[in-house]
Amino acid sequence: MLRESTPTRLKWQARFEYIHVDEYQDTNRVQYELMRLLTGPSKMFASSVTRTSPSTAGAAQMFHSPEFFKGFPAARIVRLEHNYRSTQNILNAAGAVVANNPERLGKSLSAEKGGGANLKYFEARDARPRLNSSRRAGAHPE
Repeated sequence: MLRESTPTRLKWQARFEYIHVDEYQDTNRVQYELMRLLTGPSKMFASSVTRTSPSTAGAAQMFHSPEFFKGFPAARIVRLEHNYRSTQNILNAAGAVVANNPERLGKSLSAEKGGGANLKYFEARDARPRLNSSRRAGAHPE
């Protein structure tokens, strides 16, 4: 109905000043089309992670593609690069892991908490050995 009836579409577009779509990377093509019809060209705010995984690749591709900007010509990318939860060492390590991903939009993360402790490397086939050694050491895994 929104696609076929201009008066209905305009009525619904006028009803909302802005529409915020959180976790945009989890949307599908039908949801994208609904957002486009409800918002018109310039009234949507979408937040999304910039990483892609098998579960987010489709929408993340749509979000970073020319098609997204054709549907939302006033769209601008705002990178949230100041992190309040992790230390800089963790952010640097995570950045190094994803640095060679050609689908990734670049960003420079800075940590509020400072450098932090040096990271340790541990390799296991599953989580069980790590959990057992953590319990023996008195650690409480989350």
